[in-house]
Amino acid sequence: MKKLINFLSWLGVVCTILSIIITLLATYAWINVYSIGFLKLRCFHSYSALQASMFCTMLLWGIRLYSSNTGGRKFIYICICMLFAVSIIFLRFVGGVW
Repeated sequence: MKKLINFLSWLGVVCTILSIIITLLATYAWINVYSIGFLKLRCFHSYSALQASMFCTMLLWGIRLYSSNTGGRKFIYICICMLFAVSIIFLRFVGGVW
């Protein structure tokens, strides 16, 4: 189980990095990701894909740190990861209001 969480955490990091790159390229119109083959990918022109991937990555890293890290700073790191995840979701839903 520990290896699965470790693998999923690093897979989340890779997906987040790819999401950052594709979002930046699509936002500044350097690439057209509206359609790749038969897929319609409009989520990269806003930051929704980036926010979702960062939320999943921070959640997985919080779980990973909970299961593997020991010591006094264990809960500080877990709280930081979970705080990022909660703030990303909060800003995702409240950000459209402003």
